[in-house]
Amino acid sequence: MRGPTRIGLLAISVVCAFAVMVTSALAAPRLWTDSTKTTPLRDVNATPKNQPDAAEFNNKGNVELVVTIAGLKKTIVCTEIEIGTTVVNNDGKANPKLALPFGVAEGDNCSVGGANVPTYFDTTPEGAVGVEVLKVPRVASVTITEPKAGEFEAALENLEFSQNVPGVGFCTGNLNGIAGKVENVTKGFVEEAPPNLNVQFTKAKVPIAGVAGCPTVGELTANFFLETPSTITDTAFVG
Repeated sequence: MRGPTRIGLLAISVVCAFAVMVTSALAAPRLWTDSTKTTPLRDVNATPKNQPDAAEFNNKGNVELVVTIAGLKKTIVCTEIEIGTTVVNNDGKANPKLALPFGVAEGDNCSVGGANVPTYFDTTPEGAVGVEVLKVPRVASVTITEPKAGEFEAALENLEFSQNVPGVGFCTGNLNGIAGKVENVTKGFVEEAPPNLNVQFTKAKVPIAGVAGCPTVGELTANFFLETPSTITDTAFVG
């Protein structure tokens, strides 16, 4: 084979390899109805627009926040939390993003030392879960990323919660930036119960503010599984 031909083939190979790398770099994970990755979850831009798939995060096991109150280490335990969500982006170009406009923590299922701890998700003036930044409402959300091939994380944004701690008052935890590990399940889906796609938070540091006596930081440990009532499979697969 002549030199120029070899050089030409090498150049083509380099261009092809570069194209593959660029394509891979541009690709983002997507949420699908199952592990076959045939049908993506609908986002707000799918036709017809503003008809996204709805979902909810439900806790699996206890949601635990370890704090120090009056010099004593205590664990605030919630046994039932539900967070409603809708799919904002799932186009495969940008990372999947889900809005978290509604959340409920059942007050009689949150406690510390045998005493109930009423728990609330902070909202914008319009009532959607989220915060205001410079008087601009920002609905809470979660974004799924793939920091390593095949490994996924879910990061919370604009999400705060308040707990009326007995003997102290309202203390507000800031979950903005908290990330959890996402685990896929390929079979055996069960409605409103594991196994489903789930997110694990383990001793995540949570800044806390509020009235005098509130702890300044907590450690959050929780697992939430995702169910999608608007799909036949009732769950999702990320990939």
